[in-house]
Parts: sequence; C-alpha cells; structure tokens
Amino acid sequence: MSGSGKSTLLNIMGGLDTSTAGLVTYKGRDLTRAKEAELTDYRRHHVGFVFQFYNLIPSLTARENVAVVTEIASKPMKPEDALAIVGLGERLDHFPSQLSGGEQQRIAIHEKDSARSRGHGQKGRCRRRA
Repeated sequence: MSGSGKSTLLNIMGGLDTSTAGLVTYKGRDLTRAKEAELTDYRRHHVGFVFQFYNLIPSLTARENVAVVTEIASKPMKPEDALAIVGLGERLDHFPSQLSGGEQQRIAIHEKDSARSRGHGQKGRCRRRA
C-alpha cells in the first residue's frame, strides 16, 4: 500500500495540507477553499493529531508537555486532570525518557483530548468528493 496516498489523505482531512482537486467539507465548511486562519481554527477545535513518534518535547515533563498543547484551547482541561484520566497522575513530573513507550503514547493522545474545549469534542463527518 506504499504510495497510495494514505498520509496525504489524512493531512488533507486534518487541515495540514490542501487538495489539488475535489472538495473536502466538515460540518458544512468547505476546507478546500479555507484560508489559513480558518484552517487553524478547524485544527484547534475539531481535530486531534497523534504523530507516529508522539512529538513530546524531551526537556519538558509530562505535565509541561500537556500544558504546551492546552495553551491554545479556549477552555482546556487541566494537565493534571488529563494525565490522571490516562493513569499517569503519579508521573506528572517525569520526563519522556523516564516513561515507557506506552506512557508516552498516552500523553501524546491525551494532549489532543485535553486541548479540546469541554463540551466541544463532538466528532463530525469529513466527506471527499472527486
């Protein structure tokens, strides 16, 4: 399946890239013609990214890594609460190198959840038309 466009599709759906043809909509919004500010708003409030290598900052603790992401949200969850939900309440002040791969992954996933405004984490549909 190498070269079939999986990453490109995910980048377009996530508002990180734009399509060269077709139409991408989300909750009635045309992402194909969206300006950068609109895409930023879309990513901030409707999309969560978990990259393959988690993108944790090695010099920051688990709490600080989550806090960095929540800075952009209008009503973020507290990093302490977010980490407690995924069973890492006792690891708040540990650095990524002190955590297992699974713990790092849970932090990366929950960074995305905690950045979403409370009550606005509903999922919409992304439709592609050729």
